Amino acid sequence: MRKIYLIGAGNLGTRLGIALQKSGNQIVGVYSKTLSSAQQLGELLHCTYTNEISSVSNEADIYILSLKDDVLYADIQLNIPGNKIILHTSGSVEMEVLSKYSYNYGVFYPLFTFTKEKDVHWKDIPICLESGNDHVQEILAELAQGLSPHVYQINSGQRASLHFAAVWVNNFTNHLLSIAEDVCKKENIPFAILEPIAIETVKKAFTMGAFSAQTGPAMRSDRKTLEKHLKLIGDDEMLSTLYIYMSKAIRSAHL
Repeated sequence: MRKIYLIGAGNLGTRLGIALQKSGNQIVGVYSKTLSSAQQLGELLHCTYTNEISSVSNEADIYILSLKDDVLYADIQLNIPGNKIILHTSGSVEMEVLSKYSYNYGVFYPLFTFTKEKDVHWKDIPICLESGNDHVQEILAELAQGLSPHVYQINSGQRASLHFAAVWVNNFTNHLLSIAEDVCKKENIPFAILEPIAIETVKKAFTMGAFSAQTGPAMRSDRKTLEKHLKLIGDDEMLSTLYIYMSKAIRSAHL
């Protein structure tokens, strides 16, 4: 049983803390700059909680920082013994930012989108690891394998590129779905009517390859249809620009 202290009580910190506890580890404390968030997760995990970084216990074996990237680059004044294992969960921040806290540092990066209130199936989630030394690598592998069979050892460069790819797959795709949702609302059409095509689009991308699966008016150079869509957009300059550039990108990729 590993004694783990969670630094950060957001979406990932919450779901990871619950999962690590269920897999047999002991969560000994939670820190969040917002007391209500720390309290909520601390009570859920039956452990101490604080919004004072100076009150973080130095008795844990592992400290997991699930914080915003900009905060990771700063010095959060975490005073722990230099032999403790300290990890961050970011997709884009270099592992070495943790060297100021301990010589045992690494990255525990679950490649997924998390929400505090929504349970997840960890056995389906890829977990990407990077370690500063063999000792940390062994502990990280043990933690990760307790959650998922999909464990990958990758370096900081690979992780940054993977995170970049994930932003396109997750964040940008979700924004496009949000635009489609707004279109449906304005016309009193149930958004759920688009679910089958959305699911099939993703399935085809991962079976056929996204490039081969591309269809639509931009791909076919259906100019009249493209013009109709721009008329539907109306005076929304940002959305018009997005539609035009997306269409140009699709067409240019398939010339």
